[in-house]
Amino acid sequence: MATIPDLDAVKDYLGSDHSWSDVEISAALAAQAGDQDKKTAYVADPEDPTWFPDALAQALCRRTQVALSLQPLPLGVQMTLADGAAATIRVGSPTRDPLVSDLERPYRKLVIG
Repeated sequence: MATIPDLDAVKDYLGSDHSWSDVEISAALAAQAGDQDKKTAYVADPEDPTWFPDALAQALCRRTQVALSLQPLPLGVQMTLADGAAATIRVGSPTRDPLVSDLERPYRKLVIG
């Protein structure tokens, strides 16, 4: 059992090999927490509102990491140069990340129509 990840939990998840400030991490965490809340159907337990499923806590940390990693790529593409040829590679988003999708799948809202 986990709790909703806070700044310290996300910083532990990111490790020490990054250059993001606490403000940047907090902003990304808040944005991703709101997005995750809209896309999942998890309802907090009234007796213990701090409890959070491990899978969703892990997914929220991963979402934050992916969002921070994509900030320097405003167009969502990376260019690769090899042997005089240029190729662009479209990079994903926090919701298209395979690990996030796998972790959130059991909690996704069912959209009909």
